[in-house]
Amino acid sequence: MKTNELIESGILETYVMGAASPEERALVEANINDPLIRQELSEIENALINVAVKMEKDVPADVKNKLEATLFGTETNHQAANQETKVIPMTPVKVNWMARAASVALLLSVGLNLFQFVKHGETKEKLAAIENTNTVLAGEVKVVKQDMIFYETISDFFQRGDIKMIQLDAVNNKQGDAMIFMDAKSGKVAIKANHLPVLDNDHQYQLWALVDGKPVDMGVIPNDVLGKDQLAMLKSISGMQAFAITKEPYGGKASPTLEEMVVMGNV
Repeated sequence: MKTNELIESGILETYVMGAASPEERALVEANINDPLIRQELSEIENALINVAVKMEKDVPADVKNKLEATLFGTETNHQAANQETKVIPMTPVKVNWMARAASVALLLSVGLNLFQFVKHGETKEKLAAIENTNTVLAGEVKVVKQDMIFYETISDFFQRGDIKMIQLDAVNNKQGDAMIFMDAKSGKVAIKANHLPVLDNDHQYQLWALVDGKPVDMGVIPNDVLGKDQLAMLKSISGMQAFAITKEPYGGKASPTLEEMVVMGNV
């Protein structure tokens, strides 16, 4: 490529901006000792600095020095080059490099900022999506792990225990029934409450065991097992004579609300 073609190609501008491809950089550096090329590089550099000043952006001295060192090797060589190029006649037809370089600088600056903004936005969205996915997966893994532990507990409960089933039937004109599974060895208790009416979020069923004529709290029944063919593990007990379930405020109470008794059964 001839000198004037290289000057008119726009490669020098991209070279100064650091946006040239490896092939373009090699081409410029192969012609770096050409006085006209050095002159054009110097003018482009000055034009970009002027644009930066007009945009009210300070140009640190170290940045300018690094740019000069990149283009001309050393500051001394740069000054010598400027002295040499002062006596070299310009080509007859000349493009206004100040305007062209300024336009390139503005375009590249705006384009780069827009690109970085868009990429930053995309990256944030991708990171947010990844984090959200990881959070969901972590939650699912936790649930699966909890389910595995629960089913292992249930399996061990039925395989190793001496299980006795106790039917709890509706009382006081209430509706529903429930089944208690009790391990006579350990006193562990599981309940199947698929036939109890579903409750609102402000209430829960609470299981009670009658021991020596007094009610003992056996825990609340999770609302998500109501109406489903699922088991819930509750507290362990021994010496019970009967079981009963009452409807209580969410979280249960320290003593049963007798008028809210739903089902009951003897051991």
